[in-house]
This record gives sequence, structure tokens and C-alpha cells, in this order.
Amino acid sequence: MALIVGGAVVLLALIGGGTYLAVRDDGNDGKQPAAGTSVSPEPTGSSASDPAAEPSAEPEATDDPLAGDPTEDAEDTEEPVGPPPADRGDFLGQWQADAGQTLTIGAKLDSGEMKGKNSAIWIDPDGEGLCLGVGQNQGDDFRLAVRCGRGEDEKYLAATATKSPDGDSISLKWDEGGTDELAWNG
Repeated sequence: MALIVGGAVVLLALIGGGTYLAVRDDGNDGKQPAAGTSVSPEPTGSSASDPAAEPSAEPEATDDPLAGDPTEDAEDTEEPVGPPPADRGDFLGQWQADAGQTLTIGAKLDSGEMKGKNSAIWIDPDGEGLCLGVGQNQGDDFRLAVRCGRGEDEKYLAATATKSPDGDSISLKWDEGGTDELAWNG
């Protein structure tokens, strides 16, 4: 599960970085987009006739303590998942279905237009993919709205989450119909 969330964070960082490169002002009076500039006049690389550029069939011996098989002497460093939030109206954390759908409710935003609302990430590997949005508590329920896709594929989804009586799972009732049951995942 941590890999899915980590992948989502990396994806968002890559999208944000690409947007920054495409729109930043590089001080050349708009003559050329920033993403097209380069500090080197020519591409660098090795020549095909350079024998040093050929990969070696045998790995070189090294005294580096980090070299070698990464699975050798590996320890499980993953923290155990704690209990779900005890308060009926607290949905912070991650909830996941057996089929892989995952809802992550983050902390309340502290600035901007969505100040006071919680961040929400819905991951549906076999359906809508990665969806980003916001949500907020409404009594014992949690209301969320997310945007999936971009351009022609853009779609908005909304749902109401309700905790089970024992608090170990939630039920997501989608406005367009259907329900997903998600168990506490941390």
C-alpha cells in the first residue's frame, strides 16, 4: 500500500516539475520556452568507437558496503498499522478495498480556497485511476469530491463515506450509484 501512495506522490511531483519547467520565466524575453533551453552548446555522450563506453560483462569488485544483493540480510522496516481513528467523525488515514481501491484522507488544508477542507486521494487501479480532491466532515459522515483524468477524459466523482459501527471500515456511497467497502489500512 505504501508503494501505491509513494507512486502517487512521485507522479504528482513529476507533473508539478514538468509544469514548472514549461511555464517558468527564464529571462530571455519570451523568445524561447524555458523547457527548450540548454546550458551546453552540444549534446554530450560517448562515441560508439570509444572502448571505455562498452559495458563490461563482469562487474568490478568493490569495497563499498552498499554494493551487493539488496535483499541479502534485509529486515522488515515497515511500521505496524495502528488502529483506525476512534471518533466516528474522524476519517484521517488510509482505507483500502480487497480489489485495490484506496481512499486516503489527509489533514485539513491551512491556506487557499480550500482552507479547512481535507485533502482526498482516490486510487481505483481498474477504473478511474488516480483521482485528487477534497472532503469535509458532515457530522458522522465524510463528504468528498475528486477529479479523475484530464482533458476529454476528465471526470468528477462525489461520495459520502460512513464508518461501520466498529470503526474498522467505511462504506463509500457514490452519487452516481454504487458502493465501495474499504477496510482500515493505516
